[in-house]
Amino acid sequence: MAAPITLSIVSVGNVSVRDVRAVVIAEGLPHSLLGMSYLGQLQTVEASRDLLILRQ
Repeated sequence: MAAPITLSIVSVGNVSVRDVRAVVIAEGLPHSLLGMSYLGQLQTVEASRDLLILRQ
């Protein structure tokens, strides 16, 4: 079971994105996920094993 929602703002560090589509899952997950509805609104996303760089 899951319910779609829109989050008014999602902030990771000093990078904030408004009106982010998300899904609430009844059973939950062991970790939170940062999806393309957030990442797709950024200018640059760089990821390595132990570093994530987000640029607006």
